[in-house]
Amino acid sequence: MKRLKIFLICIASAAIVVGISANNNPDLKITKNLEILFNIFKEVNMFYVDPINPDSLVEAAAWGMSKHLDPYTEYFSEKDMQEFEIITTGKYGGIGAIISQIKGADYVIIAEPYQGSPADKAGLKIDDKIISIDGVSTKGFTSEKISSMLKGDPETTIKIEVESVDSTRKTLTIKREQISLPSVSYSGIVAPGTGYIALRTFAEGAANEIATALTKLKNEYKITSLILDFRNNGGGLISEAVNIVGLFVPHNTKVVSTKGKLKSSEHGYYTENQPIDTTIKLAVMINHHSASSSEIVAGALQDYDRAVICGQRSFGKGLVQATRHVGHRSYLKITTAKYYIPSGRCIQAINYSKRNNKGEIEHIPDSLIREFKTAKGRKVYDGGGIMPDLKIEPQYHSVFTISLFGQGIIEDFARKYYKEHPLRGSEMPEKFTLTDSEYQEFVDFAKDKKIELKSETEGAIKILRNIATREKYINKIENQLKALENEMRSENKEYLIAFRSEIQPLIENDIIIRYQYRQGVIRHSLTSDNELKQIISILNDNTELERLLNKDTERK
Repeated sequence: MKRLKIFLICIASAAIVVGISANNNPDLKITKNLEILFNIFKEVNMFYVDPINPDSLVEAAAWGMSKHLDPYTEYFSEKDMQEFEIITTGKYGGIGAIISQIKGADYVIIAEPYQGSPADKAGLKIDDKIISIDGVSTKGFTSEKISSMLKGDPETTIKIEVESVDSTRKTLTIKREQISLPSVSYSGIVAPGTGYIALRTFAEGAANEIATALTKLKNEYKITSLILDFRNNGGGLISEAVNIVGLFVPHNTKVVSTKGKLKSSEHGYYTENQPIDTTIKLAVMINHHSASSSEIVAGALQDYDRAVICGQRSFGKGLVQATRHVGHRSYLKITTAKYYIPSGRCIQAINYSKRNNKGEIEHIPDSLIREFKTAKGRKVYDGGGIMPDLKIEPQYHSVFTISLFGQGIIEDFARKYYKEHPLRGSEMPEKFTLTDSEYQEFVDFAKDKKIELKSETEGAIKILRNIATREKYINKIENQLKALENEMRSENKEYLIAFRSEIQPLIENDIIIRYQYRQGVIRHSLTSDNELKQIISILNDNTELERLLNKDTERK
C-alpha cells in the first residue's frame, strides 16, 4: 500500500497546477492527464468491489503506456529485472538447461542441457521429466515456475528428481553456476580457405568472442575469406556492434550515430581498437529476422564497401533504447533515438509516431525512401532495413512439413530413435544421415498420425460442420465429412515421401542434438545450407565479388 500512496501523492502534487488552458499547452496537457490518472486510481482504490493490488495496477498502467509507443519501449518491474539482465549480459545463475512444456503433459521436460553446464555434467538428458525440485512435486507446474525454481545464486545446490525416457528415476544434486551464454554459436571452416562464424546475439563480450574465433581460424586454417552469419539475430548492444565492425576497418572509423529529441541523445560511435584484418574477403549473411545491431554491422560494412551483404532484406529496426531507473528497483527501457549508419541513412522500416485512420502503424512508403551513397559511390537506400548486395531466396518448407514439426511428430520420432539407437548419432554430425530404411521407419511412424494441416480445405470442412450443426443437418452429412477427412489423412504417406528432402534434415537435426548438442546441429545444417553454398561460390570468384561491390551495382 505504501507504493500506491507514494504514487498517488506524486500525481496529486503534479495535478495541483492543472489549468483550463491545458488544451493548447503540452506541459499542461501532461498535468491534466496525470490528474485523470490520479483520479482513476483514487476511485478504484475507494470503490472497487474487491481488494486491489497496487503493484499490479501500476505495472498494468506502465505496460499499457509503453506498448502504445513502440514494441521496444518496455517497463521492467523488480521481478522482471533478472530476465532483462540475462538478455543484455547473457549471464545468469542456474543449472544451464532449456526446459519445455509439452501440451497435455503433467511434467516439464529438459529440452536441451548446455554443453559443459552443471546440468550436462550432472547427467541430465533431453526429454528427462522433472518430477520434483528440492522435494517439491512439480506435477502441473508451468515452465515459468520451473525456470524460477532452477535459477539461483551460484554455488548454491539444488536436488532434482527426473524420470528418463526408459522410465527410470534418479535424484541429482546439482551445484548452480553462473551460466554465460556464448554469443558465437559456432565457428569453423566451411570450405578450403573460408571461415564461418555464426553470431546468436550481441550480448556483452560478443566482439571478443568473434575476435577469438577469427584469430583461431586465421592461425590454424590460414583462411583468406570469412562469412559472418547474422541470420535470425535480433541484435543487442550497440557497443558490441561497433567493436565487431572495428575488427575489419581502420581504427577510429565512424560506425553509427544516434539522434533523438534531446541533445544528449546525439552521439557518434567510432571504432576504438586496432583491427584484426582489413583486407580479408568478407561476406555477411542476413535475413528478415536480422535486426538492430545486426543491421548496424551489416549496414556499416556495406557503406564502407568492406563486405558483400547476402540473403534477404533485414528487419528494419533503426531505433535506439536506453534504460531509465523509475524507482523502487524498476526500470523503463525507452526508445530515445534513431541510429544512422555511415552513409547517413536510417534503416527504420516503420514510423510508430504516425498511424492511419484505423490507428494502425504502417511501413515507410517507397515514395519517401531516399537515396544515399557508399564510400565507392554505390547507391543505397533508407527506410526499410539493409538490402543485400546478393539477394538469395530463403529455403522454404511446405505447410505439411511445418505441421509435422509444429505438432511434435518429428520430435516424437527422434525421441524414439534415440532410445532405440543409443550410439548411432555419435559419429561426425556432417556425415550423419538417415538410411532409406530408417526414413521408412519414420514414414510408418507418422503416416497414421492426425496431422492438422492448416489448409483452406480443412478450414472449409470445419466451417461446413459448424453450419450443419447449427442448421440441424449434421447427422445427415457427418459421415461424408469424416470420410473426406480420412481421405485427406490417407495422403499423409504420399506427402511424407514427396517432401522427404525437407523433412529428413529436420529429423536428423532433432536426433543429432541428443548426441552432439547445439553445435552438432549447426555443423549438420551447414551441409545442406544452399544460401551458404552460394556465398562460398561468390567468395571464390573474385570477378563476381568485385562486380557486387562495384559503383554501378544498385541496392534497393
